[in-house]
Amino acid sequence: MPPGLRLAGVLVRFGAWLIDSVIIGLISFGMVLLAAAAGAIGINPAAESQLQTAPLAVPTVAPYVANLPLLAVFAALLVLVNVVYVTVLIARFRGLPGQRMLSLQVGDAATGRNLNWRRALLRSVLCIGIPMAGAAGFLYSIMALESSVPWSEIANPQPGGAAETWLSSWAGPILVAILAFIVWPVVLLVWTASSSTRQGLHDIAAGSQVVGRAPVNHGFVYSAGPIPGYTAGAWPPANQSADAASDVPDGPYGPPAPPAPPIVQEVDHAPLWARSKGGTDTPSRLRGATMGRRTAAYLMDSVVIFTVFSLIEAILLVTVLKSASPADSSPIILDERTSILMGLLGGVLQIVYFVPGWALWRGTICQRLLHLEVADATTGKALGWMDSFLRWTIVQGPIALVTIVPQAARTPVLFVATLWMFYLQYSTQNNRQWQGLHDRFVNSRVGQEP
Repeated sequence: MPPGLRLAGVLVRFGAWLIDSVIIGLISFGMVLLAAAAGAIGINPAAESQLQTAPLAVPTVAPYVANLPLLAVFAALLVLVNVVYVTVLIARFRGLPGQRMLSLQVGDAATGRNLNWRRALLRSVLCIGIPMAGAAGFLYSIMALESSVPWSEIANPQPGGAAETWLSSWAGPILVAILAFIVWPVVLLVWTASSSTRQGLHDIAAGSQVVGRAPVNHGFVYSAGPIPGYTAGAWPPANQSADAASDVPDGPYGPPAPPAPPIVQEVDHAPLWARSKGGTDTPSRLRGATMGRRTAAYLMDSVVIFTVFSLIEAILLVTVLKSASPADSSPIILDERTSILMGLLGGVLQIVYFVPGWALWRGTICQRLLHLEVADATTGKALGWMDSFLRWTIVQGPIALVTIVPQAARTPVLFVATLWMFYLQYSTQNNRQWQGLHDRFVNSRVGQEP
């Protein structure tokens, strides 16, 4: 590998995949809204009328209406848009936003240059196109079911009924869609993890390699090379394709050997922090974590907390609230009091997740996966329990407050909480030591382990 780079690990690639999946999910949601606006899908007026008349009764008609040919066009367009999006970013910018946030880049495995358009397209089809085709096919199947079978049959399927007959005829396509959407990404992940070069099937087919930033030696290091456009720690050269021909003429004994890379001094503006292990300071120093990596860890932590909270909420709704009236078959409706209690439970879950993580392990689960360390800025030791709680209060307190205020106040509180999160990010980016308001308040720092 060139100096300053190393093969990207599976965990950091998985973290980048989670971030990019959120972005692609937002793009896909926008496409679904566009399909609804164009009339491809919509709510059945008859079902809506029955719900207004009897809110607790299950409608006897199909819940949705769908223009299936037009919906098929939008499903194909959904796959095409995502494939083009990934292809352009891989070919021109060497990675998706999540990959670039975590200092990853995708290039030609042999030369390190940008993938050309053909190979970038092949890689995009294999890693994004197939799962998106599965998701689009599954969405199409569900809408076809819910626009042709009465809601009562879907909620309470009967042997030999309309729902069972429909599912038996669509079982094959639905199974293929599920395999493409869920199983195929797992195959690529396992293939990548088991490869000695960390190349999945999509990398092998496209001849690509994913690399990350290696630990920086502060002082004199090798640059990427003398070719114009090189920068320290970049894969040479970023503005040429893998198939670009060399302009250097061959010598009498074949192509000339490439010139040795010059030694240059790399300027690193990241702060350096003291490290502490076992209660004693060590001579080593820890480099400050970049804002992109810190944001990626926070987004991953948010996904973990939301997933766990959703599971706990579903269990409580079924076991506690439903047991109060087990004979009632109507769907559970949360009143405002129950919603506030659930919000309090979510706040407690956040405290249990963040505070012990910072106080005991110097980081949450996702921060440790991304090799981030939260500690005291002066001593390098783990934060105390009170400092960890205060740090959580400043970072997550406004977000937790959104879930416990009355419904009428949630929108303005959510707006204020969002502005607060942006302010914390701004205060971190504009501080010379990369310490936001929450870090300065408890004298904490976030470092990036090599």
